[in-house]
Amino acid sequence: MLIEFYLANVFVHGVFSGNPLPVVFSHLTSDQAMQQMAREFNQSETVFIANEHRTRIFTTDSELPFAGHPLLGAAAALHKREKLGKKASITVSLPTRDILLESTFNENDRYTVIF
Repeated sequence: MLIEFYLANVFVHGVFSGNPLPVVFSHLTSDQAMQQMAREFNQSETVFIANEHRTRIFTTDSELPFAGHPLLGAAAALHKREKLGKKASITVSLPTRDILLESTFNENDRYTVIF
């Protein structure tokens, strides 16, 4: 099975200096499959994004209802994947609520995200 994902580097001050975050673009519907994939990535969190930006966040042990670090990485990955230009407003739908993310891309291949 091939699954598209990005490895976002959140809170970066230089190359390989940030917090790695797998952002998975998938239509996985099973909680068990997402949990297993999060364990396989073995990072602090893994984000799964499906149609209409439905977003779920998993640690290696459980699902989180909300977390800032994964939302920042998700916004940057969506911005890049969808080729949204310099500035974009992206709404992600978590199980608990929708969140508007304002994403800006700069010339150093870095994203600034506000939510």
